[in-house]
Amino acid sequence: MSAVSIRALPPGSPGYPPAPKLVSGGHAFQDLRRLVGKYENAAALRNVALRRGLAAIGLRDYRKLDYFTGVQGPIALEGDDITVAGCAPHQCMDKGAGIVVGLTSGEVHAAVLEGGFITVYSKVKD
Repeated sequence: MSAVSIRALPPGSPGYPPAPKLVSGGHAFQDLRRLVGKYENAAALRNVALRRGLAAIGLRDYRKLDYFTGVQGPIALEGDDITVAGCAPHQCMDKGAGIVVGLTSGEVHAAVLEGGFITVYSKVKD
């Protein structure tokens, strides 16, 4: 049995980080495009705009994300979304994570699998 919990900070609440700054031609996430097709989850997680986006949806444990995406496939571009996903070494059935970044919208969504439960982080409401 699995459970899904949604966690989000409303805009303007304490701890709500500022939105990523736009750069010419789109959101600050555009530089993640250079990682598409590469096995560079750690580099993606070092991206300041991505960290701000993850913090905005309540996900701040970057060390855990790095570990939970250590076994990885290439970073993918699916439509206008960048996906970063993987699982923990030798624990793929129990620990993993996925992140979706909308390059045009600037939205960040994530899911973390741990102990048989999937926790979804997103600003999107049911």
